[in-house]
Amino acid sequence: MQRLRAFRRTHPIVTVLIGLAVVLLGTTAWAASQLLRVPEVEVSFAVPTAPRLTPASPSETIYRIDASRSSATYEVTEQLAGTEHTATGSTSGIAGDIGLDRADPSAARLGEVVINVQQLTSDQALRDQRLQHDFLESQTFPLATYRASTIDGLPDAVADGQTYDVTVHGDLTVKETTAPVELRAQVRADGAELHVDAEATVSLEAFGVGPINLIGFVSAADEARLRLDLVAVDADELEAPNQIAAPQRVETAAAGGPSFAATVQPVLEANCASCHNDGGVGASVWRLEQASDAASVAPGLGLAVGAGYMPPWPASDVGVPLQHSMALDQSEIDAVVAWADAGGPLDVDPATPIANSVEPAVSIRPDVELTLAEPYVGSTDVRNDYRCFVVDPGFTEPTAISGYEFVPDKDEILHHALAFRVDKTSAEKLRRSDADDDGSG
Repeated sequence: MQRLRAFRRTHPIVTVLIGLAVVLLGTTAWAASQLLRVPEVEVSFAVPTAPRLTPASPSETIYRIDASRSSATYEVTEQLAGTEHTATGSTSGIAGDIGLDRADPSAARLGEVVINVQQLTSDQALRDQRLQHDFLESQTFPLATYRASTIDGLPDAVADGQTYDVTVHGDLTVKETTAPVELRAQVRADGAELHVDAEATVSLEAFGVGPINLIGFVSAADEARLRLDLVAVDADELEAPNQIAAPQRVETAAAGGPSFAATVQPVLEANCASCHNDGGVGASVWRLEQASDAASVAPGLGLAVGAGYMPPWPASDVGVPLQHSMALDQSEIDAVVAWADAGGPLDVDPATPIANSVEPAVSIRPDVELTLAEPYVGSTDVRNDYRCFVVDPGFTEPTAISGYEFVPDKDEILHHALAFRVDKTSAEKLRRSDADDDGSG
C-alpha cells in the first residue's frame, strides 16, 4: 500500500508555448500488479511431500509417485503478441500414493496428490513469472492438491500390461479455492510399477487464476487442460528423489549460430535500454541490465519484437514521415527473432552490461508547468485504473504548443498518459463530472 500512497505527490505536465485558450484533460492509465515488474523470487525445486498411505490389508501394495519420471502439465489457448497458440507448462514436482490390492482391484484408492505450482515451467520465462506471481500467487500458495473421493470403472482383476479406463472424482485446491474436478485416467500395471495418464478440463476463473489478460500483449482462454503423467513404484522399492532439475534459461552460442554481440546487443542498446534499464519507465515491467536478462526471456523477446509489439511504435508508414521513429527495420527484427529461435545463445559474458546508447531525441524546455489540483490515490482492488484529470493553463489569448512532457513521480505503476485539448463547453461538463466523483479526477 505504501507504493500506492506514494502516488499522493504531484504529477506535473510540462508544456512549451502553450496552445489556444483551452483546458487540457490529462488521461492517466494507472495499472496495478499486472504492470509491475515481478520481484525476483528464489524457487525451490525440492519435491513436495504428500500424506503417505499405509496398507489397508496385508495384500495391498502402496505405490509411490516417482517424481523423476512423472509430471503435471497445463495446456491453455493463448493469444500472445497477436498470434494464437497453445501454451504449455509442466513440473515434476509432484507427490502422492496409490493403494492397489491385486486380490481386490475394485478397492484401489488414490491418496492426496500434491503439486508444486511454483515450479511450473514453460518455453517463456516471462509467462512463468507472471503466471506464478499475478495469478497463481505461488509465493504464498506454492502447492495445489487433489483429494480423490471415488474411482469409477475399477476392474475385478488386474493383468500386467493391460490398460484400464477409470474415472476419478475428487476436489482440486488451488490457492484457497476448492472445487470438484473429474479426472479421466488410463491405468496400467507393470510389475512393481503403476503407470497413470490422467486428464481434466478446468476453469481458471473458478480457481481465481483467471481471467489472464495483460494489456495489449497476452490473454488466455478460461478453459485449461490439466494432464498428470505418473509413474508410481512400490514404495518398498522406490528410492524417491528429493529434488528436481531447475530449468536452464541461458545457452552458450554455438559456432556459426546467431551472434548476440554483433546483431542483437546493438538493437537492445539503441532501442530497448533507454526504457528498460533500471530507472526507466519500462523497468517496472522488465528490467534489462545485462546480457543474461535478455537471454533468460529470449523466446518472449523474439515474439514481442517479431509481432511489432516492442519497441512500441503504433504509427504507420502511411502519411507524413515522422521524425525520431522508434520502429525497427526488418533486418533488426529478423536478427532478434533468429537469435530467439536459436534459444537466445550468448557469445559474451552473461554479465555484460546492456547500456542505453542513444541520447533523448527531444529536449523539453518548459515555459509552463501544470500540476494536479490534489493528489490521486489508487486502489489494489482495481487492476487497471484509468483516471481523467482537468487542468487549466489559464491562457486568455491564442497560444501555440510545440511540445509537452508528462513527468510522474511513480513511473513503476504508471503505464501511460495522454493529454487532450478540450473546448470551454466540454471543460464545464468535465468539471461537473469531476465534482460528482470522489477523490482527485
